[in-house]
Amino acid sequence: MVQAERERVPAGAALKERAIEYGRQVITERPTADTYRLLGAALCGNGEFTAAVEAYRRSIEMQSDPQIVANIYRDLARCLEQAGRHVDAAAAKQRAERMVDD
Repeated sequence: MVQAERERVPAGAALKERAIEYGRQVITERPTADTYRLLGAALCGNGEFTAAVEAYRRSIEMQSDPQIVANIYRDLARCLEQAGRHVDAAAAKQRAERMVDD
């Protein structure tokens, strides 16, 4: 059982890398708020926090629906928490809350 789990880790890492590569390709061809958000999630899950934060920020800039923007801020906050950027994460959470309250 342990051996099978060890064998899955490299395959999982390769899958994450392919997802990130595909996301970047899609963005060069047709950038949308959704593709930036998905790329942000993939990058954050892969530990590429700086690139993930940038992708989330671009998604926020492109998205016009305030409810979705609030959700992206929540995603950004979770990523910032994982990166150890707790002050920035708290600020992103506050932005999300303000978006919902407005």
